[in-house]
Amino acid sequence: VQTCALPICYFKCDEFADTGERYLEKDYGLDCDGDRYKLFTGFGLIMIGVYPIGIPCLYFILTYSNRRVLSKPEPTRTDLEKASIAHVAFLVANYEPEFWYFETIECFRKLSLTGLLIFISPGSATQGLFGLLVAMGSQRLYSGFKAFPDASDDRLAELAQWQLVFTFLAALMIKVDVTSNISSYDKIIFEYLLLAILFFAPTISFFDPV
Repeated sequence: VQTCALPICYFKCDEFADTGERYLEKDYGLDCDGDRYKLFTGFGLIMIGVYPIGIPCLYFILTYSNRRVLSKPEPTRTDLEKASIAHVAFLVANYEPEFWYFETIECFRKLSLTGLLIFISPGSATQGLFGLLVAMGSQRLYSGFKAFPDASDDRLAELAQWQLVFTFLAALMIKVDVTSNISSYDKIIFEYLLLAILFFAPTISFFDPV
């Protein structure tokens, strides 16, 4: 994911209000309006097509072209069929056969929480809200699909998404300073609730749902 996010970072520049100059956020030695930056802009666009967009799309093409075999339960596949999908086995090994496409969804989910977030001001309420919405969508996705063969893995994945939702929610509440107009007693309760949020998912994971 980090490799896929790096090409996107090339187009994130910081502008200094007092001078109007723009510099690459990852390297203030590179002027975003300079010739050197413009020289590699085309290369950066190509790399975005290759990595953040190209790799997930390639995953989908590879799995889609073999969907007939991949959607079969593994015990029913012939030796010839197993050999024909050996090159894409790593993309589907963790999921139920009918969810042969899930790795592509997972790639775009991760990129949404890394690459897209860099275009929103770091630490801003907008960034927290965007992350919260993505996390909520991911939680619904995991709880609805249940794409893993083992029920415990489905449950763990759902809890992880809930944890992400609570983390973004807590960050958003802190950023907008929801405690500015409440009593000191309520502030203490709020702080303990934030602490409880951090340990909610790990604690629930110890309980067997069956």
